Amino acid sequence: MLYRVSHALVCALFVALLVGSIPKGSLAQAPNPPKPGVNQADEAAILERILNRVRFENDGTEVSETEAVMLIQSQAGVEEFGQLIFGYSSATENLDVEYVRVRKPDGQVVVTPESTAQDFAPDVLKEAPMYSDYRQRHISVVALRPGDTLEYRTVTRTLTPLAPGNFWYEHTFPKGIVVHEDRLEIDVPKSREVKLKTPKRQPENHESADRSIYTWSVNDIEPDRDKENDRVEDEDAGPDVQLTSFTDLKQVAQWYSKLQGERMTVDD
Repeated sequence: MLYRVSHALVCALFVALLVGSIPKGSLAQAPNPPKPGVNQADEAAILERILNRVRFENDGTEVSETEAVMLIQSQAGVEEFGQLIFGYSSATENLDVEYVRVRKPDGQVVVTPESTAQDFAPDVLKEAPMYSDYRQRHISVVALRPGDTLEYRTVTRTLTPLAPGNFWYEHTFPKGIVVHEDRLEIDVPKSREVKLKTPKRQPENHESADRSIYTWSVNDIEPDRDKENDRVEDEDAGPDVQLTSFTDLKQVAQWYSKLQGERMTVDD
C-alpha cells in the first residue's frame, strides 16, 4: 500500500496539474530520436521484448499484464536477473506469475516451479507499519546461465480500487539497458474522459465500440552512459507516461482527505 498510495497521489497530482483532456483521434506516433550506438555484445543482458498491457474499468478496477523476453549475455546478467522481484498490495491486488522459464541455446526450456516463489514484506515497512499490506514476490530463476533467454509473464488484478470510480497509471521506458522492443498499451472505457501527459513519445489511439486503446511502441533503446548528467535530468523530469481519470485537483484532494482520514486518529 505504501507504493500504491504515493504512486496514486503523485500521478494524479502531476497529471491533473499539467495536462488537459485528450481529444479523440488527435494522437499520432512520433518518430524515435536517434541514439548513439553501444557495443551490445558487452552488455550483461539485452531486453529483446517487453509488453505492458493495462486495462481499466469505470469502477476503478484494473488488470495489468507484463511479458518479457531477455537475453542473458554474461555472469553479471545472471547475477542481476537471477532473482526476479515483483511488488503488489496484498490488500487490494492479486498477483499471478504465470510463468518464469529459461530457454537454452539448443531449444531446451527449463521452467522455474511456482514453489520457488516467496513473498516478503520489504524492510522499509518497519518505518511505515500502517502500509504493512505491501509485498514483494521473490522468484529464484532455475538453471539461468550466460547465453540463455529468460522469459516471464505476470498478471496483476486490482480487485479493490483505492479510489472507487477512478484510476491512474504511470510508466517510464527503460533507460539503463538495451531494449529491442518496448510496447505499452493502456485500454480505457471510450466514454471516460482521461488526462494524459506523455511529453516525449506520443501514442497511437485506436477505438472500438466501447473502448479506447493508447499504444506506445518504442524500438532500439540504448543506454547513453556517456551523458550521466543528462540521464539524471531525465529521471528528475518524471515518468514518460502519466494518465488519470481524475478531472481536477479538488477531486484529488477530496479523495485523498478521505483516505487519510480513515487511517488517522487523534491521540491525547
